[in-house]
Amino acid sequence: MDGVEDSMPTVPPQEHTPLFRAENEPRYIRQDAILNYEQDTGRSLVVFWGPILPLAITEFTDAIRDTPQGAPLDVMVTTTGGDGETALRMASICRAERDDFRIIVPDMAYSSGTILALAADTIMMSSTSTLGPIDPQMSLPEKGVLALTPARAIVEAVENLQREVHANPDAFAFHTAMLSDINALKYQTAKDAMDRTGPLAEAVCRLRANPPSNQQINKIVGELQKHSVHSATINYQDARDIGLPVEYIDLHSEQWDRVWRLHTRYVADYTPTDSLLIEGRRLSHGYGRRRGHRNPS
Repeated sequence: MDGVEDSMPTVPPQEHTPLFRAENEPRYIRQDAILNYEQDTGRSLVVFWGPILPLAITEFTDAIRDTPQGAPLDVMVTTTGGDGETALRMASICRAERDDFRIIVPDMAYSSGTILALAADTIMMSSTSTLGPIDPQMSLPEKGVLALTPARAIVEAVENLQREVHANPDAFAFHTAMLSDINALKYQTAKDAMDRTGPLAEAVCRLRANPPSNQQINKIVGELQKHSVHSATINYQDARDIGLPVEYIDLHSEQWDRVWRLHTRYVADYTPTDSLLIEGRRLSHGYGRRRGHRNPS
């Protein structure tokens, strides 16, 4: 109706109280550091800290949408892994309408973090950085909470049980008690997840502005799947040898010092296993309790 919008009262901007700002000061310091990074580099920056799980998609999308459309994008990732399908979705969001996308790995980007990195035109790494095998993980209860367990470990545990029982049927009760958290459905789901990992990683590689050849993709995926240990270290030189687009940044350079100073602000307050933080120059999403403080920031 005419005139209704003009007659509505103006809502004053929300101002955080001094106590709120004091309790959440680390958040504002991190956001200022992100803004300074963007001003110095001319690139947008989003920080992702924590497990890569479906619940992060909305917040991650919000952070990417808050950056200038089509502008060069950097995503700084610290993660022990998570869900591969979510990594594919995140990669697609980052690549949409962008010809320049970089992943920064100050510390670790394991499993699904490595899958996300496969979509980048450049992976910035230093001597502190490590990627990991692209083995999927499953949620299993552990002491009342859900813990991520490599699917390969679930499959191998069940198949080892089958061999042990075949060799000694009397040991059936003992071995099945040890695997009480794993049922037939979880075993099959773990097998299916392992079968899906290769095609999923290939799909992410093809999101690049200049994707690798089929032969290069097969080499990359094969090398990233050959490790039997989930936390196997793939350093910058290993990643280069595999065929990943790694840019090595000297550990003592001004460029890496800027990255490392921001990274340590997250390390000081959170762990990447029980926290999820997605931050940009003016937004902060996620959860995580700061050490020694009443409220998460």
